[in-house]
Amino acid sequence: MINYSKNGNELIINNTLVKFNYPIYKVVEFNGLLIVLLEFKNSDNPKDFYNAVYAISDTGDIVWQMEDVKRVLGTFEPDPLVNLAVSDNNLIAVDFCSRKYILNPNNGMIQNVQTGRW
Repeated sequence: MINYSKNGNELIINNTLVKFNYPIYKVVEFNGLLIVLLEFKNSDNPKDFYNAVYAISDTGDIVWQMEDVKRVLGTFEPDPLVNLAVSDNNLIAVDFCSRKYILNPNNGMIQNVQTGRW
């Protein structure tokens, strides 16, 4: 388990500070990394949150940022990410329109997109 704390836009991992441009909404530990989702608010620019998921190592290094969803969605307009979860050993980012992005936990690439009613 990785020792960390969060306060606003700061994540402290083993006494190493990692700062983001926006507040941290959620942190989950997965595959030896801390996976961070930044918090979207209606007053923010939605484009800043299309791929606002980061993997941070136990030394405070940013290992990856989620792949740009526009590459996967094609002509569909992306929406800000609003949730992050681990389910059935999958890392899942969810956007405002309930699209689920299944992420590769090693590099942040989108492996699958699921749409529909949940």
